[in-house]
Amino acid sequence: MAVLGRIVDWDEKHGYGFIEEQDHCQKVFFHVRDMRDTQAGPHLNEMVEFDVISDLNGCHLALNISPTLMK
Repeated sequence: MAVLGRIVDWDEKHGYGFIEEQDHCQKVFFHVRDMRDTQAGPHLNEMVEFDVISDLNGCHLALNISPTLMK
């Protein structure tokens, strides 16, 4: 199930950042390679839709990230 959130931290030099889930429960790590549309690149405060998985250490990661319009 896709989750809505907002990009709250973005390090362009290293290609990673954090997305805050819409309900403010947690911040989720993401890498630019996990974005569906990499032409425009991520922007601070951009609203996105994404999937969340846990890695082997239990850290949450965002995958299949795509921009979305808030209704």
